[in-house]
Amino acid sequence: MKVHGIARFVLPFLSLAWLLSGFTLLAQIQAVDTGPGPRLVSHDEGTTTAARLLDLDISARIHGFLAETTLTCTFFNERDLEIEGEFLVPLPEGATVSGYALDVNGQLVDGVMVEKHQARIAFERESRRKVDPGIAEWVDGNVFRTRVYPIPEFGTRTIRLRYVHPLYLKEQRLYYRLPLEGYPRLGRFALDLSIEGFPAKPTLTRDPFDGLHLQALADGKGYRIHKVFERFQPKKELVVGCPVGSDPLISLAEIGPNEYAFAAAVSPGLTSARTIDLAPKRVAIYWDGSLSVTEAGQARAQAFLEAFMRGMPTVEQVDLVVFRDVHEPVRSFRRRGHRGFADLFAALKRIEQDGGTDFFGLTPVPEADLGLLVSDGRDTLNGPGQPLFDHPLYALKTERLGQNETMRYLAEESGGAFIDLSATKTEAALAQMKRRPFRLVKAELPDGRIGEVLPVPTDGLENRALVTGTLTGSHPTRLVLRYGFGTSAERQIELDLKPETATQDGFAGQIWAQRQMREWMVFPDRNREKIVALSQRFGQVSPFTTAMVFEDLSQYLEYQVEPPAMLADMRAQYRASLKETKHEFDEQVAEYREDVFDSYEYVQEHRSDEYPLETLKPEKRFDWRAALEAAQAFIDAGDEEVGDTEDAESPSSTPSPGSRKSADTFPVVAMVPSDKPSVRGTLRDARGQPVAGVQVTVTPVSGESQGKPVTLTTDEQGAYEATGLALGRYTLSFEKEEYHNASKQPFTLVGDRTFRCDAHMWKIPYYEQIKMTFETKEHVEITGTVLAKDGTTLPGAQLKITEKGQDPGTATRTISSDADGRFRFSGSSAKTYHIEVDHRSFPGAIPTSIDYSDESTIKIIMDWTLHLEAMAAVSGSDQLMQAVVETIVSNESGDEGGSTVTLVPWDAKVSYVAELAALTPDRRYAGYLALRQKHGRSPAFFLDCARSFFREGEPVLGRRILSNLLELGLEDAQSMRVTAGVLVEQGLLEDAEGLYLRLIELRPEWPQVKREYALVHASMADQALERGERAMAQRHFRLALQAMGEAIWTPWGDVPDHMALLYLEDERFEGFSTLAALEYQGIRQAASRALGSATSLEPFAKLATGLQGRAEGDLMVLLHWDDPTADMDLWVVEASGELANWENEETRIGGLMTADLTEGLGPEGYVLFRAMPGTYKVFVQYYGSNNTALTGHATCTVTVVRDFGRATERRETQTIRLEHADELREVLDVEIPAVERSPKGS
Repeated sequence: MKVHGIARFVLPFLSLAWLLSGFTLLAQIQAVDTGPGPRLVSHDEGTTTAARLLDLDISARIHGFLAETTLTCTFFNERDLEIEGEFLVPLPEGATVSGYALDVNGQLVDGVMVEKHQARIAFERESRRKVDPGIAEWVDGNVFRTRVYPIPEFGTRTIRLRYVHPLYLKEQRLYYRLPLEGYPRLGRFALDLSIEGFPAKPTLTRDPFDGLHLQALADGKGYRIHKVFERFQPKKELVVGCPVGSDPLISLAEIGPNEYAFAAAVSPGLTSARTIDLAPKRVAIYWDGSLSVTEAGQARAQAFLEAFMRGMPTVEQVDLVVFRDVHEPVRSFRRRGHRGFADLFAALKRIEQDGGTDFFGLTPVPEADLGLLVSDGRDTLNGPGQPLFDHPLYALKTERLGQNETMRYLAEESGGAFIDLSATKTEAALAQMKRRPFRLVKAELPDGRIGEVLPVPTDGLENRALVTGTLTGSHPTRLVLRYGFGTSAERQIELDLKPETATQDGFAGQIWAQRQMREWMVFPDRNREKIVALSQRFGQVSPFTTAMVFEDLSQYLEYQVEPPAMLADMRAQYRASLKETKHEFDEQVAEYREDVFDSYEYVQEHRSDEYPLETLKPEKRFDWRAALEAAQAFIDAGDEEVGDTEDAESPSSTPSPGSRKSADTFPVVAMVPSDKPSVRGTLRDARGQPVAGVQVTVTPVSGESQGKPVTLTTDEQGAYEATGLALGRYTLSFEKEEYHNASKQPFTLVGDRTFRCDAHMWKIPYYEQIKMTFETKEHVEITGTVLAKDGTTLPGAQLKITEKGQDPGTATRTISSDADGRFRFSGSSAKTYHIEVDHRSFPGAIPTSIDYSDESTIKIIMDWTLHLEAMAAVSGSDQLMQAVVETIVSNESGDEGGSTVTLVPWDAKVSYVAELAALTPDRRYAGYLALRQKHGRSPAFFLDCARSFFREGEPVLGRRILSNLLELGLEDAQSMRVTAGVLVEQGLLEDAEGLYLRLIELRPEWPQVKREYALVHASMADQALERGERAMAQRHFRLALQAMGEAIWTPWGDVPDHMALLYLEDERFEGFSTLAALEYQGIRQAASRALGSATSLEPFAKLATGLQGRAEGDLMVLLHWDDPTADMDLWVVEASGELANWENEETRIGGLMTADLTEGLGPEGYVLFRAMPGTYKVFVQYYGSNNTALTGHATCTVTVVRDFGRATERRETQTIRLEHADELREVLDVEIPAVERSPKGS
């Protein structure tokens, strides 16, 4: 079992394991969503796959011009491992999600609206418990997404989605359209439509089933279509036509006591649009050059622009602005006779779509008459904002996924129009551009009972306009709407709103709530509270809320989320239990903060001189070479097995051979016919060889089966068989010394069946078996060797030995090294010795073969041995006693003896890195673009290539390629954190600062983000001081202390108290505050050195006074990563030969390891206040990941901080990829020279 047990500025690079071969949501949709129907996608082994859609029920309620469609989808996991999936449904324009449910214990349970950060915390927490939460999140554009976990191996999950949408109007008929193209062959397909509120019978305009019938409802108020198909594949669109008159179509719904919502489709009596004359002379094209604009989007935009220029002879000049992660200089093109703008279109074709998007940083081109914005509207590099255009802007959306509201707002505010090229053909788009549609100019509210009236954008109502609003009071009222073109009203429509006609279906309420929410989302941060309140009231997902499904009452209570109305009994229990639940929040917070101070004080104790520079080594030095060889042997064995075994598990589904969280048997189970019930199987090792002598235990589940546990042993062939078992439920386990024991495999014995379980047994790695012991002895003989800088021995060196605590002038012994440079003296384990070597006091007979001068640096290599003969144990004590020495080597030549950090060479072992490295600088970017065709779906490709360009001295292209990580996800905190970390590593601090601000908003529950943001500002303060900008440095120090202080004082962020308590109980954050406190003190000390005092900059007075003592020392090593389910450890082999890791948290020379984290985001740390001279070797041990959506690969960063907390602080960082579970990787070496030490406290 692992035992749970710090660092000035660390500027980390972080990467989640998905980076290495996974896909983000955008890539998933592009790869899998080939039709209009729902998809459930998972990603694994570098590929994206869709779970099989097994059954589909579609029902719809059509009332007037609104409909609610419900999809109930059952998906089947065809793989033999449990997975996590994302349910994706593209929605029609104007659709509003009105309900979401997930199957829990065989029942579909409605989701409830939870504030988004709270929902994400709950989901991730429950996923770690391997229970059944589901969340449905807002994604920009018309995409519904829900995360589903777990989807059992060879099992099913069922999801239900409801959405409200207006019907399509054409020639006085409303049409309900249900696309059914692109669906697979289904086991069961059911269709159920009800149609009400029309003056005449609807018609089946398009019947893809050739046999549907409209049946009149029993009450005579409508019609129904109902049909069930078995083993059926729908292929065409279903269309139902409903006749309407010319009167306004009005829908009212009661949404509260004496409160109603209305939606109305009205005909102003105007043509739908008025043709306008466009005759611009100078046009500005703002072209989105980012990665998210696809080749299809480019082609759409190119075709539109070519047609536009052909039909616009007045245009004399076009100014092209290409924007991506940076904005390129404006390029101007003039019309060239019969060639027109051929040069412009040639330039557009040469644009390589690459990099992130700085959308909101756009600057309008001066003197342009008209602007054309070609984009998907997504900004991946900046926070919310809106550029202001002083000329009409026509926003051309190229992609199906995108930010419609932003683009529509920019266009309409400037007097232009929004055109969706992904849904509109070129000719229609050109016609739309030249039309100015009528608009709602004014709404007159005569009696003040009607709230704000909002127009609802829709292209499906022909020459009608859709409006929505709210009404209070039960009496009829009249609403006057004035329509026109521009700002002049030309027509008036009167709407009679009669609350007594309100329906209970809630359709109009859903339409109003969605439209009001979208109105507020133009400025989301400003309207956040209102959006959250409206979302929770109407059960709609928003950017700030999430629909969540829990499994049982305890979860609803833990997260203080009220169960849905459908669970009436559970809701009653919840309300009763909540009254009895009182969280002692203040008390637990006070206890946490006291622990912060206690842990910091504990670390400070390691600064004492009781921890000298040199001391005894372990009796057995840690054999790191053997450990590396053993780890590689396990990796090779695993690779051989996967390659040679026909039915071997895939690497992603295979737990780590060295994992400490789960047993390392990978059972293949089956039920086979038999004449008697039994259990049998074969156990093999990593290489497929049988393992004999394994103890196999078959244990009845209490109360289920009769009898006692049955124990047997595998034979020479690794086989076992247990017979004579009663029917019932059992567990099966395997145990053998020096092998990882298996977790219990449950199974049920039924009928005449044999349960077969074949598994692999993994041997415990050599380096996990090493135990370092120290003898308890009183008298010791201490030996050592004196070496010159070049490693040769120095005979005849004089050593002065002083017992610590006595007068150095009277209590010394002087000895000399022998002909081999060795020395020895007798000592006591109860005493500490000071040894001083004076290299200028040698006897005259120094061998001439030694190259020696005053500039030589002498260091003592301590290989202390314990001579056990004639040594007595300390009487009456089992306490470990040690002989310790403190070595100070005189260095009066003035050499400061700076330490060196040697990085172990590492690069991604993938073909494209080598291919890029082989190209000349002028061909490298073209080579990258060619490689992107093959590897561009993998985030790891962009990470590796960006690093290659940075390393080759091309930061502009490196930054562009790196920013592609932000383009792959629709809203991905992990990719943002990865990008920010690399920007910091490359010194691009201002760019990183903006991303960290967005991260703090996205993940307020991650204190690591605030810590990293604080370190960025601390570095920016250093840069400001170098420029002589004292006031700017003061600002950065203040921001750094504020962020780091919040990470320590309120690390749970801006979440409710009951969620903060979950943070305090979360072991993934154990030890974080200790490290952050050391870094906080380091920032304080730096600010005090630069500004004289940091007191006025500190936001938390109690924190400042509670952290006593300076945080400074010789060596700090930090490990951090970005897969929250990964387990990896930091190992440091000290100069003494002792290994510091999770099993040995305090070393004999004063090294200290922080708490071991088996999950979370790190960091883990090693700190040494007074370092023994010599070499410190740093390793990372990777145990694997529990994330079922990932492959188990991970990227981590090791940062070495020398002289942490001092003015001379120096850092070195090495980023490596961990590709195999149970991998042990040597990362870097730190050489600490022998230097003169100042007395304590000086």
